[in-house]
Amino acid sequence: MTPFSQSSVPRFNMRTMAANGYTLDFRRGVAAAGLEPTRERVDCDWSAASQVGRDRARNGDAWQVAPDSGIFVLADGQGGHNAGDVASRLVVTRLAERLAGREPEGRFDPARRLAQEITAANADILAAAARQPECLGMASTVACLWVGPRQICIGHVGHSRVYLLRGTRFHRLTRDHVLASGADDGRPAVLSRALGAEPTVDVDVQQADWYHGDRLLLCTDGLTDRVGDARIADVMQGAGSASDCVDTLIAAALAAGGRDSVTVIGVFLSRSFTIA
Repeated sequence: MTPFSQSSVPRFNMRTMAANGYTLDFRRGVAAAGLEPTRERVDCDWSAASQVGRDRARNGDAWQVAPDSGIFVLADGQGGHNAGDVASRLVVTRLAERLAGREPEGRFDPARRLAQEITAANADILAAAARQPECLGMASTVACLWVGPRQICIGHVGHSRVYLLRGTRFHRLTRDHVLASGADDGRPAVLSRALGAEPTVDVDVQQADWYHGDRLLLCTDGLTDRVGDARIADVMQGAGSASDCVDTLIAAALAAGGRDSVTVIGVFLSRSFTIA
């Protein structure tokens, strides 16, 4: 597992997740220092949206979140006719539901579980295609983010991406699994790795500490084929909220042609202290 780039931003911790732009509170004991106990409040401002592409009859992307459990996942379906959207919906539903029902915190290994569940989603797509001939050949990318008490964990397959903005430092955390990009000529990218393409799949998993002020972005290639990393970084830096960030980036992709469907999830993390 490859750690994210670190900076001098002080680390912080949190306990359990609550819902919908959720708030996390826990008491910090500082009696030994002769100070009043404090309550740490951690806020996760998140937003997600998806827009069908100009050249698409239907949206093959899908997203789902389980904010109580810190799960954010999107997928980009590959394949003709209805198959792409079937595959992507299957992936996000499985991951959100299975990861949300995880073991108690002390026994939860996010890297292992993300790899296990993404691998299981691969088998689910193959099984569904075998039962439904009209879905033969369907496949999907996936990008999944877990936000935990002290760390974040990412699992991904394909060319959907995860970005991190930490202070002024911008990082692409995922590597595209592609043999050829289709951004210039309008043809779809040729993936070297996708869910449903083969009986087995290699899942890239990363895990690292997260920090006050971290901003994370998950997106399908409908965004990155039309909007460059420099523009994405600028929008993430300047956005007043996760919703502003997501809306601005989707609008930018559509303004640049927006032939493919585009899906974006923004997750902005912060904290504050009050006297308990």
